[in-house]
Amino acid sequence: MTSSNSLLKSSARRTTEIVGEDDTGLRKLFHSRGWRRWGDHRRAEREFQQLQVAYAAGLAVPMPREVRRLEAGWCLTMDRVSNGRPLARVLETGSAPSDLGEQLGRLIAQLVHLGMLHGDLHLDNLVVDAESKVWLVDFGQARTRDKRILLANREDLLALLGSLREVTDPDLRARLVATYVEFVGAESAGCELDELELAARRTRRRAVLGNLARWTRESGVAKQISVAGRSEILARRAPNAASTLVVESGDGAMRAWLTAARLSEHRVPTLAPVRLLVKPKLAAEFELPAGVFPLSEVRAKLTDEALAESMDALTGKLHDRGLQLDKLREADLYVGEANELFLHPRVQLKELDLHAAPPQPERDEAGTTATITREPLRRRLRARAWSSFSGLVRVLPESSIRLPLSVLARGARFASTESTVRANLELALGDETSRAERLQIAAGVRTHAARLVYEWARLGAGRSELAWLKQSVVVDDSIERLEELYARGQGVILVTAHIGNWELLAITLRERGFNGTVVGRQRANDSSSRFLVDMRSAWGLNSLPQDCSAREPLRVLQSGAILGLVTDMEVRRIDGEFLPFFNTPALCMTTPAAFARAAGLPLLPVRCVRPKNAPANAPYRLSIEEPLALDTSLSREAGRSDLTRRLNSVYERWIRETPEQWAWHQPRWRTRPGDRTIQPLVGHKQSSKSPPQPSPGELSKPN
Repeated sequence: MTSSNSLLKSSARRTTEIVGEDDTGLRKLFHSRGWRRWGDHRRAEREFQQLQVAYAAGLAVPMPREVRRLEAGWCLTMDRVSNGRPLARVLETGSAPSDLGEQLGRLIAQLVHLGMLHGDLHLDNLVVDAESKVWLVDFGQARTRDKRILLANREDLLALLGSLREVTDPDLRARLVATYVEFVGAESAGCELDELELAARRTRRRAVLGNLARWTRESGVAKQISVAGRSEILARRAPNAASTLVVESGDGAMRAWLTAARLSEHRVPTLAPVRLLVKPKLAAEFELPAGVFPLSEVRAKLTDEALAESMDALTGKLHDRGLQLDKLREADLYVGEANELFLHPRVQLKELDLHAAPPQPERDEAGTTATITREPLRRRLRARAWSSFSGLVRVLPESSIRLPLSVLARGARFASTESTVRANLELALGDETSRAERLQIAAGVRTHAARLVYEWARLGAGRSELAWLKQSVVVDDSIERLEELYARGQGVILVTAHIGNWELLAITLRERGFNGTVVGRQRANDSSSRFLVDMRSAWGLNSLPQDCSAREPLRVLQSGAILGLVTDMEVRRIDGEFLPFFNTPALCMTTPAAFARAAGLPLLPVRCVRPKNAPANAPYRLSIEEPLALDTSLSREAGRSDLTRRLNSVYERWIRETPEQWAWHQPRWRTRPGDRTIQPLVGHKQSSKSPPQPSPGELSKPN
């Protein structure tokens, strides 16, 4: 019996359909146009190759058949899992296999032993067949990685645990972890269930926030269409005949839409998003299912005990997702079957401090009305350029890469940043150097920037560049200062500047056995900023964003690890003070001094620079200064200022010794005293301190 093709999934660039006799085959068609078709060929070939490796190793994956060119695009054909259902649907129906945890744990362990990262592991990419066997599908983002990196970072394990958290019980996840540990070995795994649960919560939060952008653009979750001059976004769910539409308009429409999307992603009962009207007026439509009524209409039928129990269940569910209600009103609650509470999308939520504050949906200049925005084109192009360049560095000889970079470095003197470099040089070194010397330094700055681009691209390849890394850095005897402090097990605060290669510095120390975390900027809605985070992760180095809770860096120190801070630039978002830097008042971060006081530790300055007048192929030299201790005889404010001044003096000395290797293109003296009121990080975080949850009797009535 022959079956006609049956469409499973379709988008602007890919189509997946069932093919073959008795529906035994699956075809994935990549049908981009123009220059993107070359990328489709690579994706199809890469997925085919990863499937071949996994299938040959005995993993439960579909058998790959072929990759070939069709008139409509590149086509990847593979076997189809017979009578397979996505694990997400299986869990919804309560028909999951009894040994599901063991099967999943064994599957992840097999990936690790194979040295493969799936990269897109969630419940829809796990398929259960008629014999209750779990299969892994969709290897479009699969990569081959070093086994030690997979064990250290556990990306696939955390992604799977995060997806399972909201639809399974803890016992199943415990069995999954136990099976994983059994197969990879307890010493290699290093898994504590409580730590994995917390990490899974963080992973799930990041995944949900990343998915929010998909609710406002054409994708698998929502589709944007234009009809008669109107722009609409249609969600995946459509209202049924017995449901009622609830409309929100005005400034709160987008916020309500994204809140409903977030709650839906987290499987928290809410009014499902149906349609977002963008033009001519912003309005959002939500589905009120049949049998769900406003609390005000059924309040008289509910006892206080029943309502309190439902509130506790809802609050606990939100808490498990890292969320909390804020300013809850009775009008924001609906009641469904078995007294289950539903949240209106206009409800206000607060995030619990699981990890760093994740990126939020962008808002307009007034900060009130959320707008539908895609990631800016320049950022998307920058991310693709980084990815493409990193790939070229891995396959082309070094000479063929450095030559065009040197040409670009010379042409950069016509870029807008050149004026910033020269202005900063004149402000800082104008009394010490001539104009010709400053121009020579500016040329050296451009050359060094080109060198950093090449080196960071090589670091992005991960541990495959270990031999190159060892040749690129020489560690002098001053490393004994770090070893002495690290051996105490009380944590170490390493501070450095944007001089030399600070990323190479952190990775070199990690390779020498020092465990630590780096704090750096992680900009929301910027995929290019993920390059550095992923690069550090590939070497087993953790990252925290600058606006994370102060408790997170302190926890790193309490664990006995290293906390790495780059503190020579101004950051308006966090606490700072105007102090002299090259004899000019500059907004300086006082966070290192605050951590030094809170942890009772000194600051340890470290740099990784090429010696002055060294040959072009000379390695960097990693050296560590004497520790800078906080003067406890001074008051809190005076001690903080004193330690920051002394750290500035160290930075100034470094910059004068190798001025070509400092980031002069940054607007270091942009903010001047009196220009603005500095708001410390604690001020930004004050609003996140969650008030006690209101009891059912304290729900405020609408005005």
